[in-house]
Amino acid sequence: MHFVALLLPLAYACAAQDQFQPNVPSTLVDRLGTAQMKRAQGDLSGAINDLQSIVTEDRSYYRAQYNLGLALADASGGDKTKLADAIATLEKARDIMEQKRLNDYSIYNSLGWFYQQANRLPDAEKAYKQALQHEQTNSEDTNRRVYTNLGLFYLQTGDIESARKYFEVAENRYNSDSARQFLQIIDKVHQKTKLPDVIVYQAKLSDQDKATSKGLRFVDRVRKESGVEAAVLETLLQDRANFYTYNRRDAEDQPSPGLESTSTNRLEFEQHSLQFAGITPEECLEQSPVVQVRITKDSLIVSKAGH
Repeated sequence: MHFVALLLPLAYACAAQDQFQPNVPSTLVDRLGTAQMKRAQGDLSGAINDLQSIVTEDRSYYRAQYNLGLALADASGGDKTKLADAIATLEKARDIMEQKRLNDYSIYNSLGWFYQQANRLPDAEKAYKQALQHEQTNSEDTNRRVYTNLGLFYLQTGDIESARKYFEVAENRYNSDSARQFLQIIDKVHQKTKLPDVIVYQAKLSDQDKATSKGLRFVDRVRKESGVEAAVLETLLQDRANFYTYNRRDAEDQPSPGLESTSTNRLEFEQHSLQFAGITPEECLEQSPVVQVRITKDSLIVSKAGH
């Protein structure tokens, strides 16, 4: 499912006159078009070199700064320092847009998305809301992306009702397929009314639960970037995916009726407060303990099995 909603500021065709800054020399406009083509074709290094050359000549060229920020973000590969550099460049583009009153508010959506990737959640929410302040001016495509991204934002922060509200606008007003799919997932989670009030199962958190289905260990990276509890949560999710989807079960693992779907388990788990009893998050990650997982209305409690 592809839902990363970034807006390219202009179609790739070269133009003699910039749509926002007509006084920019046509040679720079043409070079920007070439750089956009390179980015679209996956030549990020070439695009970045071209865009850096353009902004060196004209640091107030809005679309060049904007495209440079997007290209740097594309090339960051999840590296926090590189992503921070991309965000700083996008912030320069935003400042130019505001100072020159260029009325291209898609920049707020792009900033919101990358703030979210950098876990700068208050900044992300503010940027998305700034974009929506100009809904009447924005293109339909920009509004579709902003509403969908706000739904994803609230989904990430556990505010399911707010996520639903923005997804519904994205679907009903702007025909967002991504929003429609996420609403279906949310509905599946909320349809679990036939489940018992408490779900309890046993699981061994072995090394295979701390790696992807392809065997790539993820837990250390998540622990470093998002904290030890986030790493435990990802381990629990991978354990259920291994049990139900990949048939990679430890002898101590037990079924967990109602948690068979990997697409809905993340929503189910993230809605609950993660707690530990008789075991620490560090032990869950550094050892291979057999644990009892107890899911109540509000809590997801991990404890040593038999305790």
